[in-house]
Amino acid sequence: MPDLIDSVDVHVLEQLLSIGATDEELADYFGVPSELLEEHYSAIMRKGRASMRMSLRRDLFQMSRQGKPTAAKFLGLQHLGMENNPKHFPNDQNGNAAALLEALLQGQKLVEREDEAKKRNSGSGLAG
Repeated sequence: MPDLIDSVDVHVLEQLLSIGATDEELADYFGVPSELLEEHYSAIMRKGRASMRMSLRRDLFQMSRQGKPTAAKFLGLQHLGMENNPKHFPNDQNGNAAALLEALLQGQKLVEREDEAKKRNSGSGLAG
């Protein structure tokens, strides 16, 4: 099996991991059992998967900043301990979860109003 494991291109392995390839997909791609990949490349695999998660998180934060409510809600659920039931939002250490949620909702409403105004102005020939 050393010949099989030596045939793994580490750069390709990192690229595949950074786009979320599963152990099964990696094993199929390289023709090497997933256990053997994990045994020989565990540090690279952890780093590649961490890179993928950071990239996803960066994209989510960017979408949230662009006023996309689904991304903002997801981040609130994942990182602030919020729940889907708005009556039961826990407070953060400073008691600000409800205020944060309200700020996110107000920000989304502002973005929606600005978008509507731009559409109205572009339809009437006015510069926005």
